[in-house]
Amino acid sequence: MSIGRIILILYVILLAAVCVACGTVVWQNHRAYVVQQEREEVARAELARMEQRLAESEDRLARLHNDPEFIEREIRKHLRYARPDEAIFRFED
Repeated sequence: MSIGRIILILYVILLAAVCVACGTVVWQNHRAYVVQQEREEVARAELARMEQRLAESEDRLARLHNDPEFIEREIRKHLRYARPDEAIFRFED
């Protein structure tokens, strides 16, 4: 074999090694990108749920400030209050 042919084979082997190394780096970066995209999707879904809860809480707060009937229902439900002419019955489950 001539020296030129040996050098050519070494260059081809070196090029293949560089391609494999670059491919590995690209694959790892792509995988990290996919994982980050999945995390972002989960975070966006959680944000949407929290925004929905916030809207519901703001609505409830507005009703507590402005709706006397709603206030009465909430007091009766959570504090188990009754009017003087009413009786409250509690049943054991």
